[in-house]
Amino acid sequence: MSMAATGAKVAAVACPLHVGEATMDVLYVMLPGAYGTAEWLALANMACALFRQAEDVWAARAVAEKQLLLEEEQRRAQDLQERLVPEDFRIGRLDIAFGFAACKGVGGDYVDAVQMADGRVLLAAMDVAGKGMDAALIASGLHTSVHMCAAHGLGLIDMVKTLNRYLIGTWDTFTSVTVAASILDPRTGHIESLNCSHPNPVIISADGKVRELKAFESIPLGLTDFPVEVVRDRLAPGELLAYYSDGLSELFDEHDGMLGPDGVNEYLSAIRGEARGAPAPDLVVRLQQKLAEYRGKALPSDDVSFILALVG
Repeated sequence: MSMAATGAKVAAVACPLHVGEATMDVLYVMLPGAYGTAEWLALANMACALFRQAEDVWAARAVAEKQLLLEEEQRRAQDLQERLVPEDFRIGRLDIAFGFAACKGVGGDYVDAVQMADGRVLLAAMDVAGKGMDAALIASGLHTSVHMCAAHGLGLIDMVKTLNRYLIGTWDTFTSVTVAASILDPRTGHIESLNCSHPNPVIISADGKVRELKAFESIPLGLTDFPVEVVRDRLAPGELLAYYSDGLSELFDEHDGMLGPDGVNEYLSAIRGEARGAPAPDLVVRLQQKLAEYRGKALPSDDVSFILALVG
């Protein structure tokens, strides 16, 4: 702030109120010459300082209110996505449980199991490219589409084609989605599957041996039209079927070591051997504990989701 006497009868005060990158707001006041003293300059300087403090308080309040609104929207989005994760359930000899954790509150992973009208169960694990709110929005649309396909009795091929058309028509190659999906008959253990660039589901026997589920493999959804086929396999009594996102296989520890598919298989084999006779929800808890121990203090870098389906 500055003060200058422009004559015996007049003084001028220039008070900078706000300084931006390219502009400055200045309060310029003409005063009688009698007020052009150091005392009046100090008083004017104090008034300007109080004004700037008040402006800072109001600006901070506006920022805080905006942050509260964003946090509330984030909380509501997280609550909505958690509602899309199905409850653990049993159907006949089949026991199914789910694990889900988004690294940014909400994310693009989607896992589901839907009972179809003929008694079979549709199992689906998907991963939308990207993270955060945009990926969560796309995952929500996939959830609705999958349930509509299951309600109309569509097979895997028709379901995947429907989802692919939905993604291309709605998002115009804005994103891609990996998918591992199966239709399982809990009465016989027969299962038909396909895989569109998702981590390969695995089957763990009662004694801990691991093998990959047989499935037709193709490119991710949302890029272009492509041919799709299904491959058939069978689950024997006592076997555990596991679907998981790359958030598990690409999990990092505190030393930047990556778990990898072999590490995931080792954990699945271990929990199957440690808890023979345990239901699927207990196996989910055990797997989550092992993943947390491996990650340690490292921050999560990707969404984590999986399905464990145990044949009794």
